[in-house]
Amino acid sequence: MAQDARAISRRLVRELDRARVERRADRAACLDRALSQVHAVLRQVDHRRRRVARAGPAARRHHAATLPAYRERLRALRIEGRRCVGEGPAMGPSITRVVVTVAPDVPDEDPTRRPRERSAALLVPPP
Repeated sequence: MAQDARAISRRLVRELDRARVERRADRAACLDRALSQVHAVLRQVDHRRRRVARAGPAARRHHAATLPAYRERLRALRIEGRRCVGEGPAMGPSITRVVVTVAPDVPDEDPTRRPRERSAALLVPPP
């Protein structure tokens, strides 16, 4: 997992450098936030690894139980980093895609936008 975090970090650093060269402040700020969070997760994972080495069986189970949360956070940060540079889904990993198929017998005309019929009273010629 630490290797995954370091790989994500390297990619974000490359993209951050590119954003700075291109003077893309918004992109650089987004990447910088994601990179800071990846580094925080990496520190937490390293801390857990050191604690597991000294821990007893119960503490090891506890530390092992936290690993899926770190994996999920890294996955989310990878997606966020891609979003910062315009790759990947814009709304997150669980986008709903809606496909609408219109039957051929449905009229092209919108029935709510039909022209109103003019009443005879409105067509009185001027004197």
